[in-house]
Amino acid sequence: MNKDRNYREKSGKLILFGIKLVMHFEFIMKKIEQKHGRLMLPSGKKKTHAFAVLLLLLTGANLLASAQTKKEQDMIIVKKQNTVKAINPIITAHTSDDEAAILALESGFADALNAGNIDAMMKNYITDNSLIVFDVVPPRQHVGADAYRKAWVGFFSSFKGLPKITITDLSITVDGNLGFSHSIQHVTGTDRQGNPVDRPVRVTDGYRKIAGNWLIVLEHISVPVDLKTNKPDINSKP
Repeated sequence: MNKDRNYREKSGKLILFGIKLVMHFEFIMKKIEQKHGRLMLPSGKKKTHAFAVLLLLLTGANLLASAQTKKEQDMIIVKKQNTVKAINPIITAHTSDDEAAILALESGFADALNAGNIDAMMKNYITDNSLIVFDVVPPRQHVGADAYRKAWVGFFSSFKGLPKITITDLSITVDGNLGFSHSIQHVTGTDRQGNPVDRPVRVTDGYRKIAGNWLIVLEHISVPVDLKTNKPDINSKP
């Protein structure tokens, strides 16, 4: 990367400056010795001071390079988040490996849905009957991965062409081998009758880390309901 090259060049220049500074320091000490007939510092101390200056500059260069590496890692996370659209910036500050893995899971899910790939979508869920999903549409719940796969088949069959999804306001929390997230997921497309579909929903996912992989084990999808009319309020704002 250009920025990485620029920082390496700056580090090199800083080290070169340190070497020149040490040489200049020794030159001045020699001039003082020539003028006064003796060194103001013993030879060992003079070398120690020169070495200390060089060591400080080398340490500064190393810290500069380390800071750039951390910055680039954060940039990679931000680029990954862009595939999931406008992720909560809280995650970008100090994302752990587990949080980054869950973020990649959600991004992969969105990519798979946009491609109409149910197999790839279901790889993000636990594969046995322990999966529980409370969907925004009937039935009241889906129990097991096979049942939820059938629900996704029905979901895609209701659209003309492929629907699209974006995920926003994603917040991830991890504690040991358990984690959860909440987000707004916005589905758009055209139904079989040619009507536009514009459906934002609230999604809460529960995760477990199994054999080193994070999987969704619980999912709850909902929309606000206007209790006066008993109708969903999909345009509700925070």
